[in-house]
Amino acid sequence: MFDYFPPKIPKDFMGCTLRIGSFGIEPFVTKENCTKCGEENSFLIKGIGVEIPHMFAKDLNFTVHFLEPVIDLDQDLFINEIVKLVNGDEDMLVGSIAIINQMMMLSDLSAPVFLDILKFQVPCPNHVDKMKRIMSLFSLYTWLCLGLVPILVGVAFWFFSNIPERNINFTAFNMISRCFSAAWAVLLGISVPRMPLSLRMRCLFIIYVWYCFAISTVFQAFFTTYIVEPGYEPSLHTVDDVVESGLAFASYGVYKDTEFIAELEMISKFKHVVEINNYSELVEQLLFRKSVFLLSSIYGSEFMASKFYFGNEDNVVCFLDDSLMTISYGVALPKGSPFLEILNVHIRMLLESGFFERHWSELLHTVKLQAKQHEDSEYVVFNLSHLSPVFILLLLGYVLCLIVFFLEHTTHFLKSKFEKFPSVRDVT
Repeated sequence: MFDYFPPKIPKDFMGCTLRIGSFGIEPFVTKENCTKCGEENSFLIKGIGVEIPHMFAKDLNFTVHFLEPVIDLDQDLFINEIVKLVNGDEDMLVGSIAIINQMMMLSDLSAPVFLDILKFQVPCPNHVDKMKRIMSLFSLYTWLCLGLVPILVGVAFWFFSNIPERNINFTAFNMISRCFSAAWAVLLGISVPRMPLSLRMRCLFIIYVWYCFAISTVFQAFFTTYIVEPGYEPSLHTVDDVVESGLAFASYGVYKDTEFIAELEMISKFKHVVEINNYSELVEQLLFRKSVFLLSSIYGSEFMASKFYFGNEDNVVCFLDDSLMTISYGVALPKGSPFLEILNVHIRMLLESGFFERHWSELLHTVKLQAKQHEDSEYVVFNLSHLSPVFILLLLGYVLCLIVFFLEHTTHFLKSKFEKFPSVRDVT
């Protein structure tokens, strides 16, 4: 059947060259060396802002020629790319191309390829020190009471043992040191040298045993938990939390634009503002040094966490609760470009088929395989390293015991030595 309305754009361009420029940072634009891409291209451009336009070029049988990419967010470099597009030096500009009014005035923009959200990315909270977490199990007054109770019980044992009762021998508790030793033994869960015989001491003893059992059960349960996973410090949720923390706000790239910054009135609250031109250095300060916070996209933050491969990304990528804005990214073409309509058709078809989600998942997986793992997963094996505080305490106890042993031995030696010599009174 004859088609009276043939399409204006052919379905096969017979290998015509399509010049593609790219602008943006990872994961929107990534540059890879390519030795099999022909003489025109010694590198290959990929990324979530590039893949769908690249598929469009393949479907229409274009010979794709990637121009030197701009892996940056510098505003001057972006203006240079727009000038190339307007002058006809580029047939298409891909990557971090936001669909905004200023871009629409200079070029034709495609349908949105993906949506991204801008948020303030802040340093994630650090792990709480294990010993600090254990000491915070009880309040200071509770710890003082816990230390005071065995002393009071020892004194009570000694006091009750000095009250004479018929046919009851209190020789096991007639010394204050023995009473303290018995109270300490019950607290540690070991046997006492002798059970109390009087009713008063037995009542006190059973109450003290129940008390020690309850305290030790609670302490051991939380102690094991906090040794393995002590938890995290309080996280930042609002702009006021960030201001109080004293972190510096890092501005970079197009986010330095005064018109863009003026729309975000909250930035005027920040006391410390630094400009960092190197994005890799910025990410390093955020993820490792935790000295700055910045405006970041959801995709960019998740990609950087995968690139460094932290076991649990939720403990590395943290945002404030409120979203600042949602940005649509597309493809820029010269004004009056005949490719706009058919490009939009391809974009809609690929998005409806789930191509973007699949490509994003594969990209993260590939990056994780190539990255070096910096942190174990959330699953933590309980091993000897977690018990190091206990062994240190045990070692200190042994050292103290040795010191006491040598002191007792020295005292006994000196005492026995002086007893051999008669005193002056005995001689006279």
